[in-house]
Amino acid sequence: MSGGTIEENIAYDMTYDSVYENKDNIWSMLYLTGYLTKAAKQPENDNVSLVIPNKEVLNIFIKIVSKWLRNVIKRYDLKTFVKKIWCGDSIYMQKFIAGMLYNTISYFDNNEKYYHGFITGLIQSTGLITKSNYEFGLGRPDVVIEDGAENRAIIIEVKCAKNFEDIEELAQKSLIQIDDRKYASGLDPHISHIIKYGIAFWKKECVVKICKEERL
Repeated sequence: MSGGTIEENIAYDMTYDSVYENKDNIWSMLYLTGYLTKAAKQPENDNVSLVIPNKEVLNIFIKIVSKWLRNVIKRYDLKTFVKKIWCGDSIYMQKFIAGMLYNTISYFDNNEKYYHGFITGLIQSTGLITKSNYEFGLGRPDVVIEDGAENRAIIIEVKCAKNFEDIEELAQKSLIQIDDRKYASGLDPHISHIIKYGIAFWKKECVVKICKEERL
């Protein structure tokens, strides 16, 4: 849905009565019915690299996934989430996000773009206005939330760890990146209170680190 590809093993001889035998068959069904097509570049193994073919089909995926996520998110207390994210409560944030991961994502959905989209979608579902991958300072932070009325902002950088042992260090490196690339310099000059979040993921686990900045 973000414009990339996904590699899957396609069963060309699959029948409709076998679609629900395992989740991998869903990809074969989507390919055989035209909802996914082959990408221009194919892997050297037996898998097939798949893409969404056009905007019309993309809109179908967005509607289906958005409806599913809305139904999942309804079970959570988003008012408290908004309050806590502005307070910089990293312990609450870590528990909340981990809880959602266990109830929404597949064990195999572990890449940085996916987690970036997950965090962006979660925050947008609360009604907060986000900027994702906009230019700030010397780069493009993953998520920025500006609240001009309260002169405050949130900057979030997301990373995906290759190993569980690296998750703590990677969350801290995300915070360091926010400062090194001077993301805060791109905020509205009237913003005086900034909360920086470094979030690292490994499969269904996450670590949240924060740093607060007050500027005159």
